[in-house]
Amino acid sequence: MSLIDGGWLDAVPVEPAIALGADFVIAVDVSREISEFEEPRSGLEIVFRSDSITRYALSDERARRADIILAPSIRNIHWADFSQSQQAIDSGRQETLLHLDAIRRKLRRKLWRQRLSGRRQRRSRVTLGT
Repeated sequence: MSLIDGGWLDAVPVEPAIALGADFVIAVDVSREISEFEEPRSGLEIVFRSDSITRYALSDERARRADIILAPSIRNIHWADFSQSQQAIDSGRQETLLHLDAIRRKLRRKLWRQRLSGRRQRRSRVTLGT
């Protein structure tokens, strides 16, 4: 299942994934770093800066419930630039491969904890590979 809202409501939708029954959540955070402070030239710039800070802090807080957080480097890609989608996909793939061992390790640990605690297994199967 994929959850996509474009990041407007919840840039890293960990809670909705858990509420829908996810046992293991891999969050992908593509939010941007907050830019260096520049003296605002208008009230509107202050509002935009406040919104950026709030979104960044909220995404960071919500992502903490995930089992793994991936943060692919997409700094050079504007959110509305769909001409660079392959670059974004490649960046996500690289980030995943970089953390694949950690993903497998945490998933195995979580599955063992569930088995030891006697939690009922879900119907879906997870293949960890070798």
